[in-house]
Amino acid sequence: ENNNKMTDREALVFRAKIAEQAECFEEMVSSMKLVANQNQDLNVEERNLLSIGYKNVIGEKRTAWRIVSALEEKQKSKDPESWKVEQFSVLRGIIEKQLHDTVQDILELLTPLIENRGDDAETGVFW
Repeated sequence: ENNNKMTDREALVFRAKIAEQAECFEEMVSSMKLVANQNQDLNVEERNLLSIGYKNVIGEKRTAWRIVSALEEKQKSKDPESWKVEQFSVLRGIIEKQLHDTVQDILELLTPLIENRGDDAETGVFW
């Protein structure tokens, strides 16, 4: 048996693990979405990788939103009429849309996983 061969699923999971170590969470999520869409239940490791990836993607966006919002408020208090206030607002809006899109993405991915879990109570509790 050739141990150098791995399935597409194994390769995607491995790529997600590398992405996690490199803190490339968008890539981690991308790989795990492909695993989740293979119409096969996720094992514990796969669920954890998917969860960690999304948690970190959301965390990065939330941090960015807080920073931009704080800077926007600071600018408003200095000079509410400044053109800079609008630029903060634009960037905050972009981040809010990215957050919304990511949450929608999670919900669209998880809905079939939850609905098709059968009698697997552990999966239901996890999600």
